[in-house]
Amino acid sequence: KTPGHSYDGLTLLVKTSEGVVAICGDVFWKKNSPEDDAYATDKEKLKESRKTVLASADWVIPGHAGMFKAK
Repeated sequence: KTPGHSYDGLTLLVKTSEGVVAICGDVFWKKNSPEDDAYATDKEKLKESRKTVLASADWVIPGHAGMFKAK
């Protein structure tokens, strides 16, 4: 679970030959998402969810743009 943008947010982690890919919806909108998400239901949980995603994955597929390297 990766709440913050929405209370029921989820991230899927997929192990691939290129590393772990996080499919995270609107936890990140794009690579350089604004730190302040005006639509977030819980800004503190969103901050925690972003840290969790970046620590858990090698690549991130955000909600509105192309994949980017997490580390």
